[in-house]
Amino acid sequence: MRTLGVPLRNDRVATLEKGSNTLQIDSGSKILIKVVGVFDLVALRDLLNDAYPVGVYVSGKDMRVRKQSNL
Repeated sequence: MRTLGVPLRNDRVATLEKGSNTLQIDSGSKILIKVVGVFDLVALRDLLNDAYPVGVYVSGKDMRVRKQSNL
């Protein structure tokens, strides 16, 4: 199972488990958000891509954009 994670602000961590198609955002030991299933994950991805297009946010002092993905 492949697990990816990224630290967010305010001591939050987003973790994606590709094998189980689960995205979870934690704050310490508390689960804030849990999304399960490919359909919901892709819908969430599309929503974020529509709201924050990569071409618009490729540079900026608070922005991090991955130009390529090995996924």
